Amino acid sequence: MGTIVSALRPGFRLAKLEGDAAFMFAITEKLDGSLLLDTIERCYFGFQRRRRDVGQATSCKCNACVRIPHLNLKFVVHHGTILRQRVAGQEELLGPDVILVHRLLKNDVIASTGIEAYAVRTFDVDAIDV
Repeated sequence: MGTIVSALRPGFRLAKLEGDAAFMFAITEKLDGSLLLDTIERCYFGFQRRRRDVGQATSCKCNACVRIPHLNLKFVVHHGTILRQRVAGQEELLGPDVILVHRLLKNDVIASTGIEAYAVRTFDVDAIDV
């Protein structure tokens, strides 16, 4: 997870780790589509290198270690409005667009395409100019 979070910085901030997912966000006036794709690509290839290195360095035969070569990344990118609120001393992101992102993570991309690593976006990159 550290490799992924580091690769997405400084453009994105970590809201929280949710199981095997890093929920990241960016507050920006304008979204640069090329920069977004470069960031996703840098993160993906950094993850692939780390996955390879960990896979080669372990001889453990537990289920988690055996599955390392099969791990992959999925990106869901949505442009919308968030509310930031402190709950129990931690900042939480709230609002309809946050709920939408969580729902988008429950998709059928792999089942319908067979593609195990992907990036899904909900907007036309060239149209974003807040």
